[in-house]
Amino acid sequence: MALMSVGGLEMAVGSFDDAGQHLTETRDLAERFDNDWLKGASRMRLGLLELARGRLDDARAQFDQALDLSLASDTAYNVILCLDAFVQLAVAEGDPERAALFAGAAGGLRRRAGMQVFTSLTGEVQMVARIREALEANRFDKAFAAGSVLGREEAVAAVRDYRGVARRTSLARPEQGQ
Repeated sequence: MALMSVGGLEMAVGSFDDAGQHLTETRDLAERFDNDWLKGASRMRLGLLELARGRLDDARAQFDQALDLSLASDTAYNVILCLDAFVQLAVAEGDPERAALFAGAAGGLRRRAGMQVFTSLTGEVQMVARIREALEANRFDKAFAAGSVLGREEAVAAVRDYRGVARRTSLARPEQGQ
């Protein structure tokens, strides 16, 4: 946990190489100790690092692994964090409507599970504001509301569908090198 926290702080100040070392070490320790929760969490953080570096395909691969591991370990907290990560990926790929749907799904699952938003990790409030700005208010409200009523299986199915769409088409903006 300490390494993952240090990696997160290093990401926040733009020290991506140091963050990569600490997050990779976290992932390796999770594998060594066969800790399913940490396996998923470390890959989600590695994905956020790749996203910060602008490497969207690498971020998606890490998020895919994180989601699969979180589902396999039945870790609700990690599944919700993975949905938050896919929100950020959808924004980076220029799909604010999908991002609003995923944000609604993560928020709805979090609310029903009685979990608080860990804003220092997800930046959910700022991210939702950016998504709202990118869409007209009515479109945002509809997509967010549709996501907020999704159950876990439905939310995961929406992400898996998005993963398939993202692989079949180039949703990334050209200036991001994708």
